[in-house]
Amino acid sequence: MMTNQWRHATPGLGIAIVAFSIYLVGEAAYNKIYAAPKSNSHSTSSSSIEIEWYVCQK
Repeated sequence: MMTNQWRHATPGLGIAIVAFSIYLVGEAAYNKIYAAPKSNSHSTSSSSIEIEWYVCQK
């Protein structure tokens, strides 16, 4: 009885969960296929260096 009430209270929730799951799987696959090559060199942007410098000065 309670299941039937939830089903009518949330129409489309099942298909939304399935669609979101497919999106997450697709995004994970895309990120794995087109991932940036990993390198051993450590590179940081200038903005992160400026932020670190500013934080260290306080």
